[in-house]
Amino acid sequence: MKMKIKYICAAAAASLQAMCLNAQNFNPKVEVTNIYETKAIDAKKQDLPMNIPDTLMQFVYKLDYTVFDNPYKGSYEFKPYVIEMRPDAKASDAKKFFVRAGMGYTMHPELELAWTPFMRHNLHLSVYDRFRGFYGTFGNCMKDFRGLSYSPDGQYGTNPGTAGIGKFIYGKLPVHSKGYVFDNKAGVNLRYDGKTMRIDGDVAYHLLASEDTLCSHMYHAAELAAKLLPNNVLGQGYFYGADFYLNAGTDKIRNYKQLSDSHFATDFGGTAAFGGSFTEWSRVLCDVSFQAAVNSGYTKASAFVMSVTPKYSFKTRRTELSAGVKFSILTPSSSEVHYKHRSQVIYPDLRATVTIVPDRLRFIGSITGGDQIASYSSLLKRNPFILQPATDKTSKANDTFNTVFDSSVEAMNFKMGLNGTMGSHVQYDLSTGYIIYRNGLCDAAYYSHLTDKPFMYTTVTYQDFSLFHLGGNVLWKSPRLDVESKFVYKLTKFKSGNDFIKAVPEAPYQGRLAFAYNWNRRVFAGMSANIFSARKGYVMNGEPVHVPGYVDLGVDLSFRATDSWTFWARGGNLLNDAVQQYFMHCEKGVNFTLGFSWNM
Repeated sequence: MKMKIKYICAAAAASLQAMCLNAQNFNPKVEVTNIYETKAIDAKKQDLPMNIPDTLMQFVYKLDYTVFDNPYKGSYEFKPYVIEMRPDAKASDAKKFFVRAGMGYTMHPELELAWTPFMRHNLHLSVYDRFRGFYGTFGNCMKDFRGLSYSPDGQYGTNPGTAGIGKFIYGKLPVHSKGYVFDNKAGVNLRYDGKTMRIDGDVAYHLLASEDTLCSHMYHAAELAAKLLPNNVLGQGYFYGADFYLNAGTDKIRNYKQLSDSHFATDFGGTAAFGGSFTEWSRVLCDVSFQAAVNSGYTKASAFVMSVTPKYSFKTRRTELSAGVKFSILTPSSSEVHYKHRSQVIYPDLRATVTIVPDRLRFIGSITGGDQIASYSSLLKRNPFILQPATDKTSKANDTFNTVFDSSVEAMNFKMGLNGTMGSHVQYDLSTGYIIYRNGLCDAAYYSHLTDKPFMYTTVTYQDFSLFHLGGNVLWKSPRLDVESKFVYKLTKFKSGNDFIKAVPEAPYQGRLAFAYNWNRRVFAGMSANIFSARKGYVMNGEPVHVPGYVDLGVDLSFRATDSWTFWARGGNLLNDAVQQYFMHCEKGVNFTLGFSWNM
């Protein structure tokens, strides 16, 4: 009898163990994706740190708390050392379909679609589409401009306000004029998870269309991306990873002289990382990256940059230190105007992470640098209304000194910060830093007199300057209420002795305050305020320009009718302020959007 009871207990224990193992269905993998984004009201905030089973403590966890994004991210971002945890797909997860759509007044149509028709074990196929747009009135984004008088002999004077603000922004047309910007990306993503490696591929079509009274763009591009990553983690003897991207597109352009032209642009690049471990705590790593940009059409120019970064990493339970040197080679263009800036060649690469209090307080610091060339796709992403200053035979000298195609150098980028949690509800991220730019990218407003009356248009320029930044992000998360607050201070100082500054730096004060309340996870209500202070800069020969600040106040409502259907409404720019989605382009007026989400 005792023997029988013993067998029964052993069988029950084995069954219970199998159930627990099935319930713990987590598989740590490297995950890098840019399929689509959605609004915060339809997505959960980052959860507080979970209780991690002992069997998973061998893995390395690194989170990127970046408050100040580098504008040169491109369409594909590679972080081979970031490890995320996500549940393994179950059999019932196949053939998932999600759609989110909305329309309103003024017109801000949006559509997000994701469909996974095939999900079998280690092979996943997904189809996606993401669309954002605006059609309506662009308002007056600039004021207090001193103006420049222009005489028929081509000389500039200093008579304030000679040409009205409407002429500066929209040439000879009225101040408030109709326009649009539509951005759509549709593609297919294929992922294979093998026993030793993971392969991820993405093929997409990108359409970017924009128009105001000075110019129009119709950009069509094919975008390819692929990456190869191991399923073992750093610390198990060796590590490797690689990625590659390619953007090839054509842009049909109509400029302020009502002349049409075509521009063909291709940019491609990649990153590879590999290394090995001497001991459990020390490793030797090497990062290799390259980027190329080729332009033809109204502008013929190309550039190529490649860097190699050997480094040594030492890690303990609470500290990780990495020291290396980046060697960068930048090949400039043969053009007399474009891509003429040269590399610094040698840059520091020092990083440190110290866990002061586990799961509560962590210090992160780094000193880095590097080269970056401006591709046509990255410039359109920054501002879809950008214009290259004219360089034809009818141009005056003042219209030919600038180019939108050049290379930038971060001579030194120092950053440090603290992040972690407080109690069971608060997450925080505080950081500060100092960056020295050589030929850094800036927004610019250029004065042109190629038509009967002078006007201003938006473009970019390159200047030597330093940037000090200080910011913080605090998130309160509870079952009922989420509150987010963010503040950024940026102090831009152009190089002393530069008598030809013609740039408009970013707003020195930027902030965001938002909260979202939910009732039984069925009714959601939220409010947000994005705040930007005034921007003050210079155009032409030191003429000052003032771009006013604004507050974008919005509300969100959402009702989850069933597990599959959600209906939502959003109101934006409720203060009817001069909200600038892009430099010198304000989407005028209050807007409301109604929509639905369907998840099958």
